[in-house]
Amino acid sequence: MKIYATAAKIYAPLTNTLCHPYFFMEYGYALSQTGQHEESIAILQRVAQILPDPQIYNRIGKSYQALGEYQLAEQYFQKAHHMVPNLVYPNFLLAQLYLEMGLRDKTLECARQILTLKPKKESEETLHIKAQMEQLIQRLD
Repeated sequence: MKIYATAAKIYAPLTNTLCHPYFFMEYGYALSQTGQHEESIAILQRVAQILPDPQIYNRIGKSYQALGEYQLAEQYFQKAHHMVPNLVYPNFLLAQLYLEMGLRDKTLECARQILTLKPKKESEETLHIKAQMEQLIQRLD
């Protein structure tokens, strides 16, 4: 967390001179990681207009979730999912959101969908997420 806090402090004065979307994306991530969710959302929404990327929408969704704005979080996670439907991570975030909201049926639906997704390339992270979803399904069924 200290790294993100340091990065956010270093990046803040540079926002007036640097105009590269990847700089602002990193700045938005650092703000999010340090709990500055409103600021992160504002920065990342601007970046998303220039550089639509599912990871940006995931980060915006996570910030909204941290603020308790569950409907907005859901919208951004779904937007990320629709951009690249075979990505596992946006659905994982949706499942976690629904679980936090106490929406058992939606959680199970999302978890089951994750198990059926066929990503272009299976990674350790994807396999780990799928294992977590199998455990979640067993726990909730």
